[in-house]
Amino acid sequence: MTNQITITPQKGKQELACNLVDKVSFTIYGGARGSGKSYLLNMLPLKHINDPFFQGIFFRRQYNELTGAGGLWDTANEMYPQFGGKANIANLKYKFPAGSDVRFSHMFTEKDMFSHRGLQYSFIGFDEIDQFSKEQVTFLMTCLRSKADMDSFCIGTVNPDPDSWVLELVEWYLDDAGFPVEARCGVIRYFVVINGDFVFADDEQWFKDNRPDSVYVTNPVSGEKAYIPPKTFTFINGNIYDNPALIAKNPRYLSELQNLIDHERARQLWGNWYARPIGSNYFQRDWLVEVEKYPAKSKCCRAWDKAATQPSDTYRWPDYTASSPRLYMHEGLYYIVWDTHEQNTDPKDNASDIKGRFRLRSGERDQKILQQAKHDGTDCHVIFAVDPAAAGKIEYEHSAKAMVTEGFIVKPDPTPSNKSKLTRFQPFASACSNGLVRIVRSSFPNKSTYDAYMKELEAFDGTPSTPTRKDDWADATASAFNYLSKMVTVPDFILPSMAGNGTPVLNLKNLMK
Repeated sequence: MTNQITITPQKGKQELACNLVDKVSFTIYGGARGSGKSYLLNMLPLKHINDPFFQGIFFRRQYNELTGAGGLWDTANEMYPQFGGKANIANLKYKFPAGSDVRFSHMFTEKDMFSHRGLQYSFIGFDEIDQFSKEQVTFLMTCLRSKADMDSFCIGTVNPDPDSWVLELVEWYLDDAGFPVEARCGVIRYFVVINGDFVFADDEQWFKDNRPDSVYVTNPVSGEKAYIPPKTFTFINGNIYDNPALIAKNPRYLSELQNLIDHERARQLWGNWYARPIGSNYFQRDWLVEVEKYPAKSKCCRAWDKAATQPSDTYRWPDYTASSPRLYMHEGLYYIVWDTHEQNTDPKDNASDIKGRFRLRSGERDQKILQQAKHDGTDCHVIFAVDPAAAGKIEYEHSAKAMVTEGFIVKPDPTPSNKSKLTRFQPFASACSNGLVRIVRSSFPNKSTYDAYMKELEAFDGTPSTPTRKDDWADATASAFNYLSKMVTVPDFILPSMAGNGTPVLNLKNLMK
């Protein structure tokens, strides 16, 4: 075994990271300001610089973030010369006496990742990994192989962001309020990447039992089947209290964090991943009133937000075709009932247990919509949005005709499609904030579906969806609510005839109607 350099990190989380990180395939570290993320990141390659085959690389999204004051290159200039490192400023590279090297690079555009195709790295460090795309990170992880006498590994530092794709990696380590659970800090989990998405489990056996295709590979020449173990992952949360040297050197920084407004203090001081500004949410799950039953005989509908693209190598995260909950209206109140068909899920992501959305081309999509309608029954109206363009109207008529011939009532979303997404969503949000919407929590098939639905509604702000933040459920839910709210009618009644003195005159003919 190659001799390793002895380094002296801060006691606590930094020490845990130094002892654990090169024994784990992929580590996320940080979660709050002042935890010493950049310093730790620069420190980690030093454990292996006596190995002549060790090659490490750091990434920031932009070049000036690497070279700016306090950036990775600036920090390396303070540390690496003490270990014999020689700087090559032109190439942003440090060479060490044994022959090992550490490079500093950026990936400003998505295509920059392809310049690393075929290269081999012993270590990859992403500073503020949440600033990179999931595709960039998973692509670079395929470069984790080298001749060095150690297992290649990757680490990313991060700040909490409820809209970041990194949330799905660390969510197991958080409590229901979004704060890190200390007892889970550093716990090792297992993962594979399937179609660009991370699939996690608590042990290797889960993949053997549930996703054997992800861990067993058949040699096409010999026909032999080989076991490829899943990779390992951990999250080490840290905050300024894990960095006492910083507090001693700059106590005012701690004071500044403590004086932040509530949601920023929760994120930057305590590492909360769910915190948002009060008032920025158009929807909050706490506004919903949980009930056990719903008025099954009342007016009911399920709306759809349709898409027609499935994941591909060129576009891995298209929008979903999403169904709203089954929405009931009774005596001025609205009831959210999920109750989706068991196959109302994404076949391209069969490792997920989230129900109520999928990514398919139009033919397969329409079959799933029909399948869900049959599950709901003919009393539940089917609502489709109508694009104002001519093609949109033709598409609506085609979809409606197919459903009507099966005995279902199909109606268009009554809100004009030229209205903004936020304008269409606000009536539903207003009803929720005024306590008019109930939810039957037990109608959801699992916690994953409930949480995914709630988080999408809470993150909705009317802006277009992105690969990591979708609005398909929000749009469908708005359509269902707007349809039901416009179904409110005044009951028929008969005005009696009046005599000259104002006395009502009974009209037997009217009474017999």
